[in-house]
Amino acid sequence: MRPYEPGIMKKSEIYFCSPGTKENQDLFFRPLCVGHYFCDKNYKVERTNYDSFLVIYVMEGSLFVKNMNHEKTHIVEHGNFALLDCYHPHCYGTTTGCEILWAHYDGPEARRYFDYMYQSGSLPLPTDSETAYRNLMSLYNVFHENKQMNEPQLSKFIIGILTEFMTGINGTGSSISRKLENVRSYIDDNVKEDLSLE
Repeated sequence: MRPYEPGIMKKSEIYFCSPGTKENQDLFFRPLCVGHYFCDKNYKVERTNYDSFLVIYVMEGSLFVKNMNHEKTHIVEHGNFALLDCYHPHCYGTTTGCEILWAHYDGPEARRYFDYMYQSGSLPLPTDSETAYRNLMSLYNVFHENKQMNEPQLSKFIIGILTEFMTGINGTGSSISRKLENVRSYIDDNVKEDLSLE
């Protein structure tokens, strides 16, 4: 569906996700809503809470992100991610315009994951932005393309995104293993296509 908020352009899309079964809510990471926004310079979100966590990938332009409990504002340039705890006051937007891909998510371990990633007190960055982006795009496409997908598979995409943030903290994950994982993920995502060696 199309969002109708100040600063969001007409070709933007948002999808709200059904909560799933109660027992699965206590087991899996789950998306609450996902979107692909094209924003003009007037786009700004300021909330006291939104009962979820938010991952944003900046495809074009730049985004400012601020945890309202701290003074510092972070600028997230294109090709980079932001991760927000929306249970607390927060603000984000753009003064130049941007294109963003995003997902609000939650789950029984979401708080522990987030606290682990923010243990240094600074904005975490994924080890491999391409893999994190591919997982976020796959999650978005489930809803955009109206694909049939079960809760464990949706959870897998979210965990795939968060894993890239977490491996960056410990300095783990070699570039070779990441490249091999990228190849495997690409094959998995395109198994019905005509896959060339290239």
